[in-house]
Amino acid sequence: MQIYDLHRKANTQKQGNDTLEDFWNKLQAIWMAIDRKQPNPMKCSDDIATLNKIKQEQRLYQFLTGIYEKFEVIRRDLLMQEKTPSVESTYAAVRREAARL
Repeated sequence: MQIYDLHRKANTQKQGNDTLEDFWNKLQAIWMAIDRKQPNPMKCSDDIATLNKIKQEQRLYQFLTGIYEKFEVIRRDLLMQEKTPSVESTYAAVRREAARL
């Protein structure tokens, strides 16, 4: 039940009145809790890498879904890239855009 609650919280988290940094930190805390309660069970390095890639994409979508609508242009630009960006590089790009606005 705890893992379900954490995934639900991550999927429904919104920036709301938080700064971008506060929102990012909240998501990071949820993701770390998920990782502690649901560690990667894979043994093969290829499988570990594949599962980690899937988790990173999921976290990217959670982050982009939760940020302010004013970031729609950068959100679209990031999602249209040929190679899916990491969630960390996406946060950095949105942070630069926020500073510019």
